Amino acid sequence: MNTAEITPSKVMSVYSGRNFKCCCGCSGKHYTNSEYVEMRSRDRGYLVEPNEVNDRMVKRVITIIKQAKVVEKNDFYVATVVGQRLYIAYFKA
Repeated sequence: MNTAEITPSKVMSVYSGRNFKCCCGCSGKHYTNSEYVEMRSRDRGYLVEPNEVNDRMVKRVITIIKQAKVVEKNDFYVATVVGQRLYIAYFKA
């Protein structure tokens, strides 16, 4: 998928955190798209809490990734590093 084709409707969740750290949430934060709360809860095995749902941050991370010059991508996610920050958009299954 070309980064220009990424839209919020294709992204289940995003991550924003410190680069070179793990992505469990201890050095950053995961945000879930409100359209996919049930799907995300099922995928991870426990409920997504209301404070984890943030469509604004989903859109913001997508915009940052689209503007980035270097992007890592595969069928499951797209990611980039800007400064000391890692941004990941996880596609819906």
